[in-house]
Amino acid sequence: MTDIVARVLSHPTVDTHYRFRRWHRDRATLRGIRTEARVWASNLISESNPDVRKFLVICRARSGSTLLTRLLDNHPDVRFGREVLSKRVLFPTQFLHHLASKSPTSVYGAKLLSYQMVQVQKFQDPIKFLKRLQADGFFLIHLRRDTFAQTLSLMMAQSNAMFHKYDDTAGGEESGAKKLATDQLGLTHIDVEDFLRRLEWSQMLLTYEEHCLRDLPHLTLNYEADLQDAEQQQATANRIFKLMKVPPIPVS
Repeated sequence: MTDIVARVLSHPTVDTHYRFRRWHRDRATLRGIRTEARVWASNLISESNPDVRKFLVICRARSGSTLLTRLLDNHPDVRFGREVLSKRVLFPTQFLHHLASKSPTSVYGAKLLSYQMVQVQKFQDPIKFLKRLQADGFFLIHLRRDTFAQTLSLMMAQSNAMFHKYDDTAGGEESGAKKLATDQLGLTHIDVEDFLRRLEWSQMLLTYEEHCLRDLPHLTLNYEADLQDAEQQQATANRIFKLMKVPPIPVS
């Protein structure tokens, strides 16, 4: 096991609720495994889409992945499966394969947050996992954001209970967007020591992502350069549409 993988797996918990001080709450649940079983059963009894083109977005929380999701979802030929590995599953590679094969569109995408790789799925060999996905036809996209801004955004979101979260677990089918958020942001007190701990952890996660993707073909996107304004958003969506071999359309 490489040094950075060992470090993130053994790192003390940061801004995360652990059950019995051992398991992340999304690991200590059977919800993901039950969904995995339903998707597997559905794959056995219904027709699959063997020609679907697939991509996976890897990033940290509050890096612009929900914005990217909404932009790409404008396209009728693209289906974005959200955070499908947010709960522990037994066979993550097969699970993603089964979800993609049930897509009614020609392109299927999903996103995977690096904390989910570390704290929920607890990949001992994340590079092997990603190589298996690539062998199965998944194209990898690394979405980055300035660490200071990303950490501050996460702290603000947690403080104000404001997140962009969508339910996409009903047998692998989209069950509609549920925005679990407040509409108002209040003043937030930032504890400096706590912020520095979170900043260090977030930088470790970015280093982990870079390590996992370093020798694998992938597209790198930066929130500030590629998603922050409307013109950048259209150009970024067009790049992905071209990679996925679908015609470009206006997005918003």
